[in-house]
Amino acid sequence: MLGSITKTSTFILLFFVTHLYAVTQDTTDGAYSPEMVVEIDDSEQKSLKNRKKLTGDWGGLRSSLKEDGIIIKSSLTSFYQGAKTNGNSGYDYEFGSQLGLTVILNGKKLGLWDGFFIGIRGQLNMGNSVNYDGGVLLPVNTALAYPGIDGSDRSDASLYIVQFLSPKDKIILGKLSTIDLTNYSKYKGGSGLTGFQNVSFVSGPNGITTPSVLGAFYISERDKFNYTLAFYDSESSLNRMGLSDRFAKGTTFFASVDIKTHFFGQSGKQGIMGAKSTQDSFVYQEYSKEGKRYFVGYYFDQTIQTFSNKASWGLFGQAVMTDNDATPTDYSFIFGMGGNSFIQNRSQDRWGLAYFKYSLSNYIQNATDKVSVNSEYGYEVFYDYQATPWLSFGIDLQLVKPALRHGDATFIGLRSKIDF
Repeated sequence: MLGSITKTSTFILLFFVTHLYAVTQDTTDGAYSPEMVVEIDDSEQKSLKNRKKLTGDWGGLRSSLKEDGIIIKSSLTSFYQGAKTNGNSGYDYEFGSQLGLTVILNGKKLGLWDGFFIGIRGQLNMGNSVNYDGGVLLPVNTALAYPGIDGSDRSDASLYIVQFLSPKDKIILGKLSTIDLTNYSKYKGGSGLTGFQNVSFVSGPNGITTPSVLGAFYISERDKFNYTLAFYDSESSLNRMGLSDRFAKGTTFFASVDIKTHFFGQSGKQGIMGAKSTQDSFVYQEYSKEGKRYFVGYYFDQTIQTFSNKASWGLFGQAVMTDNDATPTDYSFIFGMGGNSFIQNRSQDRWGLAYFKYSLSNYIQNATDKVSVNSEYGYEVFYDYQATPWLSFGIDLQLVKPALRHGDATFIGLRSKIDF
């Protein structure tokens, strides 16, 4: 582990030096929208504590680039997380980090046309993780699970080509992160860099939609409802570049619609979603299974309390059923709460508490007859302390009943995020 820490520390030092002389990067949570292109206002006259980004305005270069239609941001999120399984006396800790890069190009400011944007997002993972320790099937640390932590799988990139048809309608195509585009709750998202870390709450795996896809999304945000239509290659695009053999094994069609609600005077949404894949086989280890591949689901997001500064907390939930034949899961369920902190003068802090359960399909049960396979369920609680606008610290605790092992597994960890 000391070797991993030394390598990571060296990389961080070099990265800081690079920032003093060159323009760099950032991770951005959520789908691309006009709001993303108007957020940087970081005069270097501000104190280090109060500026939005650690490196400030780069001597005016950051503001100048923004005026020319180019936004370049970066962040580094580090994790120190330990795993303890039933029967072990202590925790086995690992240290890992994700370095993120986002470049956003504003087509209109670059002399093209109104409503056109290009987003390029890169991720590099370093160190190690405790994902899959103790017989846990679902990653307990999403950020270090995608794009990966081993060998060449440590890095990946996404390309978002965005055209706004109106202020409320947009088309997004390219190599896309479904973690961004199918996250319907403001209380459970964050790509694992902020908020919940377990993949159950970040992306809600369903056995059909993969973390990274090549395809197109149409997103419409109306006054009373929202809807999304999409199609993409059924095979995952994670750690995969180029257009070779795309859609050769099938296409997945996705749709969702939700109605905006105002229960008890607070905003919320109630929605349904579903996907159907034309890829008629699912491979698990040396086993393969042909059959229908689809899922249907329900989700909701409901604000409970809004504070005077527009911060809020609320409830969220999601239930998904699949074909239980050629997909890895039968059904899944998540429910939780979270949002901004109740603590006085700490409303920029965030917290969350949630429960998940995943039932494995009959196919997985039959394909693993040599291994005892159970439903996987558990809890997660976290608190993120926003020390400055550019620095946060978090603590995370997960209690999981693993699918591939009897007994319980406990994960506890610390997280820090720096926006450069």
